Amino acid sequence: MAETLRELVVALSLDSSNFSRNMRTINQQIKALCEERGLYYLDLNAEFSDENGYLLTDYAQPDGIHLTVSGYNKWVSYLCTHTPYSKNNPYQPGSTYYLSEEMQSQLADLP
Repeated sequence: MAETLRELVVALSLDSSNFSRNMRTINQQIKALCEERGLYYLDLNAEFSDENGYLLTDYAQPDGIHLTVSGYNKWVSYLCTHTPYSKNNPYQPGSTYYLSEEMQSQLADLP
């Protein structure tokens, strides 16, 4: 399936006139691949797009594809609140990443 997905991404990226529809198709394939392999899939499109699948103007550069600073801030916030917790992830609340080794060892038994 990975080979099929790679071919799909390449083929769809050549047709920019249907970008929104193409992105939905690619995202559906990525979601299916994640489900097949038991991986997490985060639907960022639902957070950043309007009802037609276009990037919301609050988060879009003039090209309608790339994020603005506020878009990147929302992206980081979304990832921090929607990814599985790990105390080793420096971007999640409760992370021990920046603590001293001594403090980390004292907290090692906590989940």
